[in-house]
Amino acid sequence: MRAPALHILGLCFGAALTLPACVDAPITADQLEADGTLRGGYAGGGMQHAALSAEPGQVAQAVRVSAVLAPQADGPLEDRAEFDADVGTVYLHVRADGLLSSRRVVYRWKHDAFVVEVPGTLVASDAMALGTSFDIAPEQSGHWEVDVLADTAGQAPGSEQQVLFHREFVVNAPSL
Repeated sequence: MRAPALHILGLCFGAALTLPACVDAPITADQLEADGTLRGGYAGGGMQHAALSAEPGQVAQAVRVSAVLAPQADGPLEDRAEFDADVGTVYLHVRADGLLSSRRVVYRWKHDAFVVEVPGTLVASDAMALGTSFDIAPEQSGHWEVDVLADTAGQAPGSEQQVLFHREFVVNAPSL
């Protein structure tokens, strides 16, 4: 199991055009097509890129989203990638640097075939804020994933939800 890490996401909020990606880190050869264009859907390293359109007339803006998974709802946060089976609740605290206004999102918790989606809001803030939480029973040990997805309300039916943030963690089996 790798050590806990903050995953950072570069987002572009563009006006009339949708930008293919933001440059938060140097672009490497494996991220480029033969003609020099950026590959779609590249999520290499610790960075993920997504393009979201904003309201017409707004200036394109880069936004960085970071998050912490913790057993605490508030106070000093301890970022973890592993939790004991008796954790009870896991909390996802998020921060959006550079976001001009709140954005509707969907938080998706996944464990094996079990999936729950919870509507939420990504708020402009210069500090971590509680985004969502999920109660985990001791028998739900194993591999988990939590995603922050762009809200598809108002988009064409069948539109794929865009992943803005992704984090994996493990809930250890109860001790016998």
